[in-house]
Amino acid sequence: MNTHASVCQPFLKELKQQELGITRAALKDLQFILAHSHDQYHLITIIRKGVSPHAVNVLARVFASSVEMMSDLIGITAKTLRNRKNAHKPLSKTESATAVKLLQVIEQATQLFDGDLEAAQQWLNTPALAFDGVKPIEILDTLQGVEAVLNLITALEYGVYV
Repeated sequence: MNTHASVCQPFLKELKQQELGITRAALKDLQFILAHSHDQYHLITIIRKGVSPHAVNVLARVFASSVEMMSDLIGITAKTLRNRKNAHKPLSKTESATAVKLLQVIEQATQLFDGDLEAAQQWLNTPALAFDGVKPIEILDTLQGVEAVLNLITALEYGVYV
């Protein structure tokens, strides 16, 4: 992948902060993450600072999923997420790293489908032969699952039949 602007960037620009119940700063953070998704140092800095808990709402929209499912994938309970939002506290380093990885998954899946976010969402929610009929989105709750999905996307980009 090269360092061009993220294919998900236009989607984030379309989102209304009121519609997601997030702050302008949280939306800007996510746009910044996507703009620098290939710059490991910037990502480390963002992860250390902590991603806004409102990012979970945006991830849910980008993945065409529920906030509850995204919370599960990130490894945070709905109650803890609600408390962090109310206290304006960021996600932990581990949760932030997972959120960043999930953004990278949807970005790469969208690139696989030539910038078609809806096609990427559909693919992530369709049983995959490579995962014995399990949907790719269902294995994103572990680092190994994220890596397996990213590896599958790369294989498909190169035309490898899996």
